[in-house]
Amino acid sequence: MTSLPLSGSSPAPRPPAGPASLRLVLLAALGLGLGACGGDKDAADDGTAVGGGVGGDGTDGTDGTDGTDGGDGDACVDPTDILDASGAPTGFQRCADGAINRAAALPAPADIDATRCAGTEDVLDCTADTDCDGAPNGACLVFAPDYSDTSTCSCVYACTADADCDTGELCLPAGIVDGNAWSTCIPADCTVDADCDSGECGVSTYNDGCGYHQTATCREPAADECRAEADCADQCGVASGADDFACLSTVCDIGRPFTDPATGQARTAPVAPRDDWRARLGALALPADPEARAVFAAHWARVARMEHASVASFARFTLELMALGAPPALLRQAQQAAVDEVEHARLAFAVASAAAGRPVGPGALDLGAAPPAATPAQALVALVREACVSETVGVMEARAAAQRCTEPTLKALLETIAEDESRHAALAWQTLGWLLRTHPGLRPAAATAFEAAIAGVLDGGADDPQGLADWGLVDRATRRADRARAVALVVRPCMLAALGS
Repeated sequence: MTSLPLSGSSPAPRPPAGPASLRLVLLAALGLGLGACGGDKDAADDGTAVGGGVGGDGTDGTDGTDGTDGGDGDACVDPTDILDASGAPTGFQRCADGAINRAAALPAPADIDATRCAGTEDVLDCTADTDCDGAPNGACLVFAPDYSDTSTCSCVYACTADADCDTGELCLPAGIVDGNAWSTCIPADCTVDADCDSGECGVSTYNDGCGYHQTATCREPAADECRAEADCADQCGVASGADDFACLSTVCDIGRPFTDPATGQARTAPVAPRDDWRARLGALALPADPEARAVFAAHWARVARMEHASVASFARFTLELMALGAPPALLRQAQQAAVDEVEHARLAFAVASAAAGRPVGPGALDLGAAPPAATPAQALVALVREACVSETVGVMEARAAAQRCTEPTLKALLETIAEDESRHAALAWQTLGWLLRTHPGLRPAAATAFEAAIAGVLDGGADDPQGLADWGLVDRATRRADRARAVALVVRPCMLAALGS
């Protein structure tokens, strides 16, 4: 499940797995806790900022739509040159608000200051710098992710000018933004400020929890939600596949159910003998006992069906957001979450197929009478039940399963799912905060919905697998304890913060 960093992406430590870290992430999504002083870009129902916006109109910066600095907001004020380690100009400039742009294309240093391969690592794509001759300035570096015991040697290459990069890229020197320890080619739809109508070719770095991703793109005041970190609860950057600067969450789990509003029951597709829903897995050590393996296979088929249904859940959620007039950041994140769930389902079906010894995939999903919520109150109740409680508890369950799991491939898979679902949970709480600010009269309904959802999730379910903790499956008593801990340490504190905000 591990992969080597590509151009524009470098390894980053995974976020802490404890409940305190998740609680802070969710509070930040609400516009509280870590991000309380930064305001919430999506707080107002028209998508404008409520305090802590993207810069003022040059007057007072206090009206909740103009931000907090009273600055221009649409241009780089008082730019200063960013110098390299030798004191030479890099062509990049930092604006007074912290935004970084590229004013000129200047040469970049070729030094790569990182640990070289010793030749004793587990995977050897190279053993010395001389093996890295696919491009100029090659180095053979060691990559040892903190979530794996496997170390890998791989070639990386430093650029010294845009000419070293492919079309649609520019050369970003080290030290301009976080996440690139040497000069790196990054995706770019502009190379210098003069390429842009706004006069700003902005540089973004975004740590999604798995790695840093740098991009250069023209700043568009009418479309961008932020200019710099101070405008957001967490990060201001350009997400993968996007073109505009937006407030993003740092963290990249067990998914969002698709429920029939008429019955309150989750709907999933039946299992079908098909092979096109299996992702590629590494070597997977399965339980030796046939009975235990059958329990393991059934569990992962159930997980896969839930993840598959989550795609439908996020599709319905997107329609609800549009009907409610939600800001674009929420819609973008909802769409990305649906894409994540497709991959989660493929991974889970791959595990189920391996354990069952035959192809396992989803049949057709009966959507039933499950239209999008028609009113803010209906949307809020569904959001609390399906996302704020179920997804948040699912994050903690997946993290606990990953910590207990000793099978390497499965452990990495659980960690990947946990990271993605942490981001999905943050989206749920961010949406809840927006709904309660735009419809404050819904707080009593939210409190009632929370108590009902918490009571349901604390039940723990009927499954009681034994002897499979090394594969991430825990018995019913342990699962109930994990859920109670998640509710006490994460859900309830965030609920109280949301209802009191």
